[in-house]
Amino acid sequence: MSDEFFITEERIVLIAKSFGVREDDVKKLYHEFSTLESQIKDHYLAHISRILEVYFKSKTGNREFYIECKPFRINASGQRGAISFYTRFHKFSIFYDSTLPEKERRINIAHELGHLYLLARYYAETGKDHKPKFDQTTDPLSSIFGLFIITDKNHFYETLATSGRYHDNWQSILDDFKKLCS
Repeated sequence: MSDEFFITEERIVLIAKSFGVREDDVKKLYHEFSTLESQIKDHYLAHISRILEVYFKSKTGNREFYIECKPFRINASGQRGAISFYTRFHKFSIFYDSTLPEKERRINIAHELGHLYLLARYYAETGKDHKPKFDQTTDPLSSIFGLFIITDKNHFYETLATSGRYHDNWQSILDDFKKLCS
């Protein structure tokens, strides 16, 4: 993987500033992501979903939990390219706009997986299966987690630039995730 896609201290600062969250929160989230990263290496985005599914099961003790991703044409103006719903302890559903280009679909799905990760983390910290009110940092932290996923996976697509999944540079990944929060 080229140095272009490494998350550096300077990029941590830039991410925090770009999303209006505390630098310590980004560092903590990146550290947590790094512990999952060894399981993510050399897998497709679908495998990342599976790893997060297993992670959620281990945090909640629910062996029946699963993630589903379904194409769905989202027609509302201003609506992002994916939405997710959590059915308490049963499943996490991601509905994505199948008309979007592949790269945008992956960005949106990675963002939604960030929501699932934060929900599992909340459960691990509190023992509660549902956060009654999400604070304002949920969307930016979900995008930041998704940014970590896509940055990590981008090296796989370096040789497949024509697939529509590859980002030319790290700034383009950051910009795509910032669009989700605007």
